[in-house]
Amino acid sequence: MGSAPVVHPGGRKRYRALAVSYQTYGLLRGAVGAAFVSVPYTVARLASSGGLESTESELATATVAVLGGRHLLESVLLLRYPRPAVVRTVMVVDLLHAASMLALATRSETYRRPALVSAVTATTLAGLGAIAAGSRRQDTS
Repeated sequence: MGSAPVVHPGGRKRYRALAVSYQTYGLLRGAVGAAFVSVPYTVARLASSGGLESTESELATATVAVLGGRHLLESVLLLRYPRPAVVRTVMVVDLLHAASMLALATRSETYRRPALVSAVTATTLAGLGAIAAGSRRQDTS
């Protein structure tokens, strides 16, 4: 990640606000997935501010572990096949997940906070994917 100058015709330099490579994006997703899989109870507790009962906590912990597995799989795909179509597919999955979490947040007071945290996380990851796709497009032209 970083900003690199882009020289435009006429010699003027402009700086991109942020550039993310496909590899950085894939590694970031892998780190998120590893955290979710290795300490799902802690992640669930942080997302819910510790406000879940034991049964709800077990479900939230299992859900976090499954989401972590999804992030790890997406990381492997992004690192193995660093292509725009893969990045777009991962972004769509993130946005669908965010939409489902927003729907859950409107329906469940118990899971509202964890659902909103999950929606924000998914939207942020999708946004980073868009930046990676844009960075890649600009670098190859």
